[in-house]
Amino acid sequence: MKRISALTVFLLSFLCLQVSAQESIIGDINYGQLEKYIQAAKENYPKRKILKAQEEAIKTGIPIAQISYLDMFSASYFYRPGDKQAISGPGQTNNPYIVNGIQYGISFNLGAFLQKPFLVKRAKADYKVAKLQTEDYDYALVNEVKKKILYLYSDFKRTEN
Repeated sequence: MKRISALTVFLLSFLCLQVSAQESIIGDINYGQLEKYIQAAKENYPKRKILKAQEEAIKTGIPIAQISYLDMFSASYFYRPGDKQAISGPGQTNNPYIVNGIQYGISFNLGAFLQKPFLVKRAKADYKVAKLQTEDYDYALVNEVKKKILYLYSDFKRTEN
């Protein structure tokens, strides 16, 4: 049985005198025009515009996180005039305060100090992720444009013949 099937395949291969394969259209493609289509798609697709806008918005978060180091400091003042008397008891007026005038103070928030380096790292990582998402979409967009152009061109070649 094996010999008969092998012999049959061998004889049938001799009967097929002319064999033609699918024609390649790669050589006929105008790559300059293809690049124009890709550039037009990158400029006009709304999703790419959204990703670029998100990337820019996240990019502004880096300097905001770096400037927020000043958030850990706060300054305050208290003004107590020295010529004003306070009522300390019924019928008595005297100045019960030891320090009169302007008092200044600066406070430092340790929790904010320890938190800031991680916020800056997170802002930089978010920006990197946004850039990579935009690049990923760009690659997908280029492949989609090439696929559509090749499909349209091959369809055009079929109708031409």
